[in-house]
Amino acid sequence: SFFQQSGNVGVPLHPLGVAGFWGLMVNAVDLIPIGTSDGGRMSLAVFGRGYARIATLIAGLALLSGLFFTSSKAFFFGLLLTNAILITEPEIPCKNEIDQITWQRAWTAISMWFIAGFILWPME
Repeated sequence: SFFQQSGNVGVPLHPLGVAGFWGLMVNAVDLIPIGTSDGGRMSLAVFGRGYARIATLIAGLALLSGLFFTSSKAFFFGLLLTNAILITEPEIPCKNEIDQITWQRAWTAISMWFIAGFILWPME
């Protein structure tokens, strides 16, 4: 029966399911608010330049804590290495950084960060 299988039995999955999983992972990694990734640009728009650096620091510390306190060490090491090497160029200043964004866009950005966090949360 399905409920009496051992834990090391593979589940057959369609290739589109695998592609969808990797699409979720790649987009969630891109939403991490570090540097010039999409998440970094979102934090720059929502919080401004000064607080975007704080959001980058918090995200970096979260990745570092994931490296030390989870069993998915290779995954978090890869995220840290990718963000440290590939996303280091300074952000080009926007034409208009003075006007505030609407609260709908701010809540959308914050909810997308939570969704990305839940996607990247290590499951054991």
